[in-house]
Amino acid sequence: MSKENQLNKLKESVTNTLVGVDTQELSGVDFGEFNCKEIELPGGLSVLDIHIDPVIIKRHPNHIVEDANHDYFLTTLLEGKATIHQADKTYIMNPGDLALMTGGLPYTIEYEETSRRLIVRIPHEIFKQRLTNCEEKVIIGHLPNEGLGRVVNELLKSVAFE
Repeated sequence: MSKENQLNKLKESVTNTLVGVDTQELSGVDFGEFNCKEIELPGGLSVLDIHIDPVIIKRHPNHIVEDANHDYFLTTLLEGKATIHQADKTYIMNPGDLALMTGGLPYTIEYEETSRRLIVRIPHEIFKQRLTNCEEKVIIGHLPNEGLGRVVNELLKSVAFE
């Protein structure tokens, strides 16, 4: 399969699984694989276990208009390295790091090496219902991997692997 076909397949997979995106080859690196296993949780949440080769994924304003997806994504990196750009912030994720992202804002994720990532998808409506006082105050970005952040990280892994 050609590189272009592989990237188009990735774009389709991510769009079908999460949100609309564009994909771009990481300079000098061959893209080979994207695998995603989705685990449905009670209460409308789901966990995605993603294995991905080095690649750049971009969510543009036109994607947001097209799919109207404003879900939240609590994510941890299990293996590899990724740089995330969203809401005028840039943060580097290494194994064990947590981040909170939203599908309602453009973002870029650069997977710099083969990576494995867990994502808890929190539908926007559920987020609003359960965390009514938080929505406008939520800080999108890198979360500390200490204290409560460490507990959340371990809880996320246990939910995904049990």
